[in-house]
Order: sequence, then structure tokens, then C-alpha cells
Amino acid sequence: MLEIFDFYISYSQLIIFDNELEAPFNDWRPEHVAQGFSWREGSVSFRTLEDNGSMRVEWLKPPILR
Repeated sequence: MLEIFDFYISYSQLIIFDNELEAPFNDWRPEHVAQGFSWREGSVSFRTLEDNGSMRVEWLKPPILR
């Protein structure tokens, strides 16, 4: 099943986090910049090609195996 999400990009990053985190934004060190993402438990930030603006993410949800 394909799911589509529209986001607004700010500061060249897409951030996905648990909304219960008190401080959800990650620090970026040189090694994170080089790999294109920064993560920790409950939060991940992906570097984007654009500084700001709209972005569409399409996710092909895998089937649940039982």
C-alpha cells in the first residue's frame, strides 16, 4: 500500500520524532552531515537537498507477515 506524506522542509532537514520527547531536535556533528542523517532514540533527522519548501514523501508500506 502506497502512503503519501506532504512535509514542509526547514533548515535543510526533514525531522521525524516522538511527540512526547522534551527536546526532539538532534545535534548535527560533521559525521552526521557526511552521512546525511542524525538519529537517536525517538528522533531522526534527514538532510535534504533544498533549504526550505514543500516536500512529498511516498512510502510503500510493506505487508504484515504473520
